[in-house]
Amino acid sequence: MIKHTKELTPETKVGDLQGWAFLSPKQQESQRKYAEKQKHFEYDKRHFTQVNDKECSTIMTTLTLPQAGTLLSMFAYMEKGSSGFLYYDGERLGQKEFAKLIKKSERTVQRNISELVNLGYVTAHKRGRKVCYSINSQIATRGNKTASGYFSRLYFVQLREVIRRATIQELGLFFFMIPHFNTEYYAICENPYENRIGEIELWNREKIAEELGVSLRTVKGLIPSMMRKGFLASVKTWRTAITLHPSLVSRGYKTVTFEDLTKIIENDYNQRVEW
Repeated sequence: MIKHTKELTPETKVGDLQGWAFLSPKQQESQRKYAEKQKHFEYDKRHFTQVNDKECSTIMTTLTLPQAGTLLSMFAYMEKGSSGFLYYDGERLGQKEFAKLIKKSERTVQRNISELVNLGYVTAHKRGRKVCYSINSQIATRGNKTASGYFSRLYFVQLREVIRRATIQELGLFFFMIPHFNTEYYAICENPYENRIGEIELWNREKIAEELGVSLRTVKGLIPSMMRKGFLASVKTWRTAITLHPSLVSRGYKTVTFEDLTKIIENDYNQRVEW
């Protein structure tokens, strides 16, 4: 019985290959991609909060930018596991401690959290004199692995740094963008789960405003500052691809390149559409 590829000859018969697995080119490619993915996750040890993209798409229609920005900030301080409690340095957090951590006014945080509780996205828990808060686990959880389906990973250590220097409206717009970034290439687009470069339909500022239900004036005002603060990045040729910053969020494991994004900008669809 043949045990090694070096022993193969033109005269080798199928019967000589007992115990061998025969894979089609498609199966081989699938195995290669799986191994590459596993290698990436073993290497990438960043801690993350898992966000349900479909739930975010649904609830964003009920949120203002300040409410969404507060909820995003809460994602960065979740207790590990399914409880969803705000948690930091061994303690569950109330509004005052949370507001101090994210460097926002206690009054603003109190108002937005109260509204999120009324909407059912956050729950208040009274513990003696203190009130702690937890996030609905259908929206987000903190763990070690990403569940199968439509989920994004928010790298909360990196996100916390950005949160402290961002405005609540910038945070809200970032939250609104999460369901719409492309899994492979991070660009804000019409088809976030499309992995073929030639089929990705980019969104410009006008389209972002229209689809996210935010005024164009607000979008044009926030995007430049979000780029300066590390939320967003862009690649510009004769048109611009706006991307979420890969240090903060991801779904896949591919490293996006400048060449990839220029190919997306120049695909047939993006050349035809008016910008």
